[in-house]
Amino acid sequence: PIHRRMVHELFRKTSDYDIALLELYRDVNLFPQQIYPICLPLTKSLLMLQPHQMTVTGWGWSDRNTSVLLEADMQVVNRVKRNCPGEPTFCARGKNWSGHCRGDSGGPYQMIVPFGPAVHRYVQFGIISAGSGQCTGTKKAPGVGVSVAYHIRWILDHINI
Repeated sequence: PIHRRMVHELFRKTSDYDIALLELYRDVNLFPQQIYPICLPLTKSLLMLQPHQMTVTGWGWSDRNTSVLLEADMQVVNRVKRNCPGEPTFCARGKNWSGHCRGDSGGPYQMIVPFGPAVHRYVQFGIISAGSGQCTGTKKAPGVGVSVAYHIRWILDHINI
């Protein structure tokens, strides 16, 4: 159960602030290959990194109802050419026009990052925000993500670590 909801104070005014945090009453049971912790971009080098390719995951709507966690590899697209909003959001689309779907909102735009010679971790660089219709990534409608780096101060101010 949810103990506390923390919605960005400017959320209703603009989609630039489409970000919220949930505090749970108890720890989440982790399921291998489905639910696991993810890192935030906390170092200067990660905060400055602007990935061109990321992976999104979710159980959102697709052409088949599924309880299987789905993923799509996404490529960030040129904002000017695609009429995308600017910072702190970005637009992306997947190969073969795949993308995130209805129900995936709040999920991660993530990338594997090396943390040492033999250590690699998923880092969340974005949050699935918007799209149009059933699934995004079409020629007319790329998916929209919100930058985690842009909001990292707000995130850190609202979590206990």
